[in-house]
Formats: sequence, C-alpha cells, structure tokens
Amino acid sequence: MIAYTVQMAISIFVLFFVSAASITPVYTHVDFLKIKCIIKSNHHCVYYCSRKGKNMNAVERRKKITEIISTSSEPVTGNELATMLSVTRQVVVQDIALLKAGGLQVVATPSGYMMINMVIKGRPVKVFTCRHMSLEQAKAELKIIVANGGKVRDVIIEHPVYGEISGTLMLQTMEAVENLIERLKQKDSQMLSSVTDGIHMHTVEAENERALDVIEEKLRKAGILLQP
Repeated sequence: MIAYTVQMAISIFVLFFVSAASITPVYTHVDFLKIKCIIKSNHHCVYYCSRKGKNMNAVERRKKITEIISTSSEPVTGNELATMLSVTRQVVVQDIALLKAGGLQVVATPSGYMMINMVIKGRPVKVFTCRHMSLEQAKAELKIIVANGGKVRDVIIEHPVYGEISGTLMLQTMEAVENLIERLKQKDSQMLSSVTDGIHMHTVEAENERALDVIEEKLRKAGILLQP
C-alpha cells in the first residue's frame, strides 16, 4: 500500500512537471493583467491574457478580440472572451457583429468563434452585417443586393444558445426576392433576425470586387448596413 502511494505521488509530480514545462503563453505584453488558463484533457494549458476591459476603449477591445480569435487554434466562446476582457457576453456579441460589419471573416459556431476562409469557387464573396425590423426593409435590402449584381447565398444570425444559424437563400433575381417576401407574408412567418433584434448577416457573391463595393455603399446609404 505504501509502495503504491509513493508510486502515485511520483507519477503526479512527473505529470505536473511535464505539464508545467509545456505551458506556452500566447500573450505576454506587460499591459496584460488578467490571465485565464484553460486546462485541456492532455494537461496542456493555454494562456489567454488581456488588459482589463474597463481600461480598454471599444476600439482596443475589438482589436484584442480579433487578435485572440485569429491566433487561437480552437474556437473561442463568447463567455470566454467576456471573461478575458471583463465585459458582458452581450458586449462581445455586439463587438463581433461590428467586426463582421468591418470585414472580419469570423463565424460563430456552437463551440465558439473562429476564422473562416470566405473564397468560394474563385468568386469574390463578402459577408454584410445588416439590421432591420420589417419585411419591407428586408425586401429593400435584398433588392439592393440583386439589382447590383449580387447573389444572396444565405441569411445568418447568431443564436445565444445554438451559435450560428443560417438559412440558404440563393437569391439572384428580383422575382426570387418577391417570391420570398410573399411566402413570408402568406405563412405569417417571422424572419430569423427577429430573435436577434434585427441583426443578421448575408453572404453575398458577385462577379467582381467592384460589385460588392457598390452593394456595400448602397446598403449603407439605405441605413440597412450595421455601422461600426
């Protein structure tokens, strides 16, 4: 019994020593005050560090969110980001939406946020983050996109429980837009964005980057594009 206890003690000591030696700090800047260590099943630790959120302005916080997600090898949850930055999860959700509006290619999965490659079949693609509350505004939004050479591949929302939820649309003509809006009216259906206070994303593809730039500008002028 004594020999077994000694053996277990030695094993625990060796395991701790090896694990400690394998810890790799991701961020080591002297301004970073808060450290969160996430213990993985293989006993490795990943350090996420950040300056306290209350000492950060919004621009600094979004820059840090971008850095954390971009350098992480695994999805990072909204709750983890909120803890790292000493803010609420809702603040993180709003920051992510604004970062997407600014062009950050990040996706929300049930496991957390991660970067994605948005090049689809060689055609330029962009995700537009929009906000509206009515079907008429939805119709205006979709018509702006298709009238300027865009194809609306999907609609995406970030659900607080299930992560990113998307619906395939593949809208490329005015007729297709009218049919969609009419079906929503007939079935008295609510838009996906009704559960996210009108905030949603559309993945849009076009023949060239110029077309995407025109679409973005017209959505902005219409007051539909979510602004940073």
